[in-house]
Order: sequence, then C-alpha cells, then structure tokens
Amino acid sequence: MKKSKKDSGMSVKEILEANPRTRKWDRGGRLGLRTSEDGISQGFTIRFDNGYYISVQFGYGNYCTNRIIKWNDEESGINVCDDCETAIFKPNNKFLKYKGDDVQGYQTTNDVAETIAYILTLEPNNYGRVKK
Repeated sequence: MKKSKKDSGMSVKEILEANPRTRKWDRGGRLGLRTSEDGISQGFTIRFDNGYYISVQFGYGNYCTNRIIKWNDEESGINVCDDCETAIFKPNNKFLKYKGDDVQGYQTTNDVAETIAYILTLEPNNYGRVKK
C-alpha cells in the first residue's frame, strides 16, 4: 500500500504546500477531524464566524512530542499528547503568520486557548487585521 503524504512524516505546512487539496477539513464545516488512513486521530480544526480557522495537530510528523511515533504502533497512544502543532488559516485558506511563523510547534493547551482568543479578535475576511 502506498503511503499518503500525511503518513510520510511531513508537517502540516509541508503537506499543504505540496498539495493544497489535502486540506480535507476545508469543506465549509465548522469542526473537522483529521485522521490517518488507519483511522488514528492526529488532530482537528475549528472554523470561526470571522472566517479564520485553527488547525491543532498532534500526530506523527507534527511539531509535538508524538512527532517520532510511528502510525502503525497500536500501543503508541497517538490519540493523546501533552502538546501540539497549531496553525491559523485566513478565510482565503492561506496561512496567517502568528508568533513569527506559519506553524507553531510544541504548544500547550494554554497556548491553544491563547491562539483561539487571538483569532476571535481578527476582523472578518480582513486577512489578519485585528478589530479596533
């Protein structure tokens, strides 16, 4: 069986830049779950009313403590992690730089909450400008 790009150890940013159509959660839904071909959870997305969305990933190849765990390791506990990789996407589906980069690695739950709070301050469909 041929491995997909998401099973190749590539980060979310590398996968999306290689093939933007792999962004399966971008189908108009508010919540999305990203899984491997084996059905193992590796993250989720949330789209907000202002059009921006957050990607929270914690699987093999993502910038988190699960980065080096193999997908086929059934005992790995890959569905849980102490930290994660996050990214903010604009309404036009392009990355929004945050904390100096497109993707933020090894984020704690408090960091994720802070990122969500920041997203909620952004003007709708205004590509990264904060509300006044």
